[in-house]
Amino acid sequence: MRQTTPGWRWAVALAVGLGLLVAGCGGGSTTRRLTVSPGVRHPGSQLTFAFVAPVASGRQGSQLVSYSLSVTGPSGSGCVGVREAAAPAVGRHARARIVLGPAQLGAPWCAGPYTARVLELARAACSTGQVCPQYIRVVDTVGTTAFRVVAG
Repeated sequence: MRQTTPGWRWAVALAVGLGLLVAGCGGGSTTRRLTVSPGVRHPGSQLTFAFVAPVASGRQGSQLVSYSLSVTGPSGSGCVGVREAAAPAVGRHARARIVLGPAQLGAPWCAGPYTARVLELARAACSTGQVCPQYIRVVDTVGTTAFRVVAG
């Protein structure tokens, strides 16, 4: 005589399996916080983006680890709405800060909504004279945030 599994057991098993599958995607860690200050931002503001590094930047075995900030917002004439910036060297679990303002951008921020994210990147660490593979791998999204720059 063949036994059948009740429908609810099958549904629970499927949900658990899918949950484990999703948990294993995307580098395996949860997105951490990325903060931006000051709280009120104007086109002439100098903004400080801060995050905690999950691992130290620099050489990690056969790879070089770094962090990159990407800021995307509105575009306009005479203002900047998109910028990429590398984070300075940072230790494991240390707070990193990236400062961007008109001096670094070459123009004021455009007014409007923005999104920002910090990515952990890895590339091959090779010695001088060694043939080195050319790649940059996105290891994880360290943090994301949304903010607004208000006119005047």
